[in-house]
Amino acid sequence: MMIEQTNKPERRQRSNGRETYTTLLDAALAIWSEKGLDQVTMQAVSERADRSRGIMYHHFSKREDLISALQLHLDDRLAHLFALSKAPSRNDYLLVAGLMVDSPELIRSFFSRLLAGNVRSDPLMQVARDHYREVEALHWLQPGMDKDHAAVISIAMWLASMLAVELKTDPLERRAEAYRFAATFQQVMESAIIRPQAERHGPR
Repeated sequence: MMIEQTNKPERRQRSNGRETYTTLLDAALAIWSEKGLDQVTMQAVSERADRSRGIMYHHFSKREDLISALQLHLDDRLAHLFALSKAPSRNDYLLVAGLMVDSPELIRSFFSRLLAGNVRSDPLMQVARDHYREVEALHWLQPGMDKDHAAVISIAMWLASMLAVELKTDPLERRAEAYRFAATFQQVMESAIIRPQAERHGPR
């Protein structure tokens, strides 16, 4: 019993540390989205997250470490769209288009990295390919659809959502365009790539 009581504060401390770490990365992500990557500094992030510089340097020894962690954080956010437990749904299609409204710098950075690097080793592309292997095993792909083609088309639709939103300049029009494109995205996916929600069943 004494051991359990001793471990509780340690577990709480680790949990608080993870929450602070995520809070810092979320703040960095917001700054990146609004102002660009150059404005993501240790000072700016600590102020945005309402945390001390000491806390900031406890988690990231220098700005380069912060930027590396931030890129992984973005990958995690985007990869969450491929979670079988929740995807695809209307909200997922809207989130992709909505990211372009709220976070154009982030989405552009993702495509810049993807096109400049090795697509076979890109972490998000790997997540997408793994996702569609699972989708294929569940018999959710449309007949004749290749799983790797499905992964590539899904990510290409992210680029299409970016272009659709960029055609608008007024913030309200951009948001409305995101909603319209979400419906288009879903229509394309459920007519050519995956079976509609009503036709999907659990693991066989």
